[in-house]
Amino acid sequence: MARRSKEANPRPAGSGSAVLWRALLVVALVGVGLFTIGRLGSVPVRAPVPAEANGPTAPAVPPSTAPSPPPSSTPAAPEPLPPAPPPLSPPPGSEAGTTPPATGGTAPSSTLPTTELHWGYVPNSQHETPGIPAGIQTTLDRHAALWLGPTDKKVVYLTFDNGYEVGLTADILATLKRHQVKSIFFFTGANMKQNPDLVKKIVAEGYAVGNHTMTHLNLAEMGANKFETEVDGVDELYFGLTGRHLHYFRCPEGTYSEAVLARLQAKGYRTAFWSIAMRDWLPLPGGKEEALHGVIDHLHPGAVILLHSESKDDLAALDDIISQTQAMGYSFGDPNTL
Repeated sequence: MARRSKEANPRPAGSGSAVLWRALLVVALVGVGLFTIGRLGSVPVRAPVPAEANGPTAPAVPPSTAPSPPPSSTPAAPEPLPPAPPPLSPPPGSEAGTTPPATGGTAPSSTLPTTELHWGYVPNSQHETPGIPAGIQTTLDRHAALWLGPTDKKVVYLTFDNGYEVGLTADILATLKRHQVKSIFFFTGANMKQNPDLVKKIVAEGYAVGNHTMTHLNLAEMGANKFETEVDGVDELYFGLTGRHLHYFRCPEGTYSEAVLARLQAKGYRTAFWSIAMRDWLPLPGGKEEALHGVIDHLHPGAVILLHSESKDDLAALDDIISQTQAMGYSFGDPNTL
């Protein structure tokens, strides 16, 4: 076979330049690729946020765009609690009701409440002061009314209501005299009229007398004229018998109003309520024993004891009431010192 000569396959013109351009193109492409890879490697990669960070379904919200909570999501302020009930008993060591009587009312009775009130208290068998509402105590203090003596001493005070006479008061006086115990007897004018000698005897033996109205009516519902008659009539009778005036007053059935207390205070009276009492104006189902324990079981320092002069049960128990009261370490004070 004939050997081909170099001249038989000549190289096209310019082929070396084409190769050079292709080489330069490859180098350029490789450089661009390396530059891109370097840029990618310089971008910090953010760690994935756990789903629990915003709750299982809550989308991530940039802090600068987080919405404020709706008004309904703010807890409502609690409603104020109703005022605490006032304490039912005077504070320890108080001497409620021992304010000296004033010479006149603190305000005209015509400007004070005429609402009918009924004396009451919360008794206990722990030999502690019974409870009354604080507002009532304030009213009593304002008008020099009392229901207790000093509560820091074991002294009690014996009082009798003498609405009418059934022949027992002389025996009551004899028992008191035997024990040398003082007391005060609240007379109605009707009883005073019928038993003037008994009134004189009480005074002569050193006991006190108080005003219980003429006819034992409700003062809170009286007009001014009737009020004057019911109150002043008893004092006029007493002055006619003794030459003295009355200074203590007891409202029939414990019925009163603040205006009544003010009118009585303006007349120079101290209105006296009580802290121990029974329904002894009627025969007691338990007789003498009920009368005895009705007092003994409820004794407390400063007690003002109310008994009724027409009660046979009280008279039968009176000797034991006095003896057992003293055996418990109490003494009987003079009601005139209240």
